[in-house]
Amino acid sequence: MLSVRDRSPSAQPAAAHRALSVLAGVSLLAGMRLLWNSTITDYPLYGAVVVGSYGAIMVLAAAAVAVRTRRALTVVDAAVLVVGIALFICSVRTTMVPGHLATANDVGMVMQSGADEILRTGRLYGDNWPLAHSALAPGNSIISPTVLFDGRIVSNYGYPPLGALLAAGITALTGAPAGALLAAVLGLIATSVLMFRLLPAQLRPLAAVACFGLSILPRYALSEYPVLVALAFLVVAVADWPTVGAGDKLGLRGVVRAYCLGLAVATHQLAWFVAPFLVLGLWLVRRGRSRTLSATSLTARYTGIAAVSWLLPNLPFILRSPSTWLNGSLEPLPRPASRSPRRQPRSSCAPSPPPPRP
Repeated sequence: MLSVRDRSPSAQPAAAHRALSVLAGVSLLAGMRLLWNSTITDYPLYGAVVVGSYGAIMVLAAAAVAVRTRRALTVVDAAVLVVGIALFICSVRTTMVPGHLATANDVGMVMQSGADEILRTGRLYGDNWPLAHSALAPGNSIISPTVLFDGRIVSNYGYPPLGALLAAGITALTGAPAGALLAAVLGLIATSVLMFRLLPAQLRPLAAVACFGLSILPRYALSEYPVLVALAFLVVAVADWPTVGAGDKLGLRGVVRAYCLGLAVATHQLAWFVAPFLVLGLWLVRRGRSRTLSATSLTARYTGIAAVSWLLPNLPFILRSPSTWLNGSLEPLPRPASRSPRRQPRSSCAPSPPPPRP
């Protein structure tokens, strides 16, 4: 179970736990040379952080082998996660150059344009921003647009609204055209912290490996994908889910998990495919441990809470134009996208672009 606590923190750590801790540290070394090259000249302070992180990883890897208690090894794992977050922040800095963001994918451009449109007019769906690339990244030649099979370039918002709403709030607070980037970045950092908190002690090093050691999630975050925001909510929703409703009561934890599931569904279509299986699994588990009527009632309450939390960010756009909201939210599902007809060269500071959005 994800929420199981280690009952003997002063006991000797297992060899597998030590191996995972060392693996977490080593995984952060991948790409460190490129990151150092991208920061040391233009951002020497961040370059110094990269160099210091290298030394810290060496020390922490040695400590993972040498410490004698599980509690001490958990501290080492937390330090490795902090180093991973620091390196990720350094990589975020390389995407911020004077005048524009060095984004390698058009999703961030659409996300930020949607956030700006909310602040200007309150609308989100039904509008197109064909000049978003030049407006948000003037002179940036590394943008890779998503091209449809009919030749059109995607220039409208095609996600549930919560990601754009959060980006709009961050943009309003900071005054900088980086709300979508910061929303995705904070989403990934929150995901890593939540994973570390909710995983069993022996598996906590996987938070650093999954979120920062592998390049997939950082690359998507730097491209400003709203799925990183949804991922943070999904981590809470699926954590220890078989225990939800134990004793035929949702309890505070069950309510929080249901609410987070609804917010995830209101952020990205990925959660749409997780939610039905989670709800069905909850009903099957509860039916196996109590009466069918009780299991159905509890699952209905869980689903109702998730539905309310999904409805809240969607309601303003539903009331404004139901058909436009529905078409915009469902648009990526039936719309096939081809690869870009040409791939522009990337600068050494930019992350590798993920594939076109679905």
